[in-house]
Amino acid sequence: MTAPANAPRALAPRALALRAPLGPDHVVEPEDILDAKQALGRLGYYRTADGSAPGAWVDSALFNGIRSFQRANNLKADGLIRPGGVTERAVNAALRTEEPPANDDEPPANDEEQHALRDCEQQRFLDEMKCGTLPNAMARAKCYSSSMQRYANCRHNGYPYPDLYVG
Repeated sequence: MTAPANAPRALAPRALALRAPLGPDHVVEPEDILDAKQALGRLGYYRTADGSAPGAWVDSALFNGIRSFQRANNLKADGLIRPGGVTERAVNAALRTEEPPANDDEPPANDEEQHALRDCEQQRFLDEMKCGTLPNAMARAKCYSSSMQRYANCRHNGYPYPDLYVG
């Protein structure tokens, strides 16, 4: 279960827990789409064309990534993930066994850098708390996506710090 060499890596792996089947012929929840994109991205099977944070909408890259993951893991390559199904279980197994992400940044060199990193983590936590209070799934998905972008930019001082999407 090795990821492609150019695989983007996220900072905090989570298990994939779909609420409904995710496939080309299914109506899907935006949160499921975003969760699947993030999980596949961590494993190197999903990447946005422009390198931005993934959005909560279906695209061909999502289903191509699902099929690529399935083929790499000797599963039926149908582009479908069922809650609790073989592909979801394989994704979660891969997430559990993946090596810790390689950090391209230098480790915090001093207390000031360590404080800045903790501030980014705290802001991410607060952003995600706000996102969780939004009234509908699409708004929450957009909010979580903007939260990830804010966190990434915070970790790279000097990058523009976008507003949190709150509807």
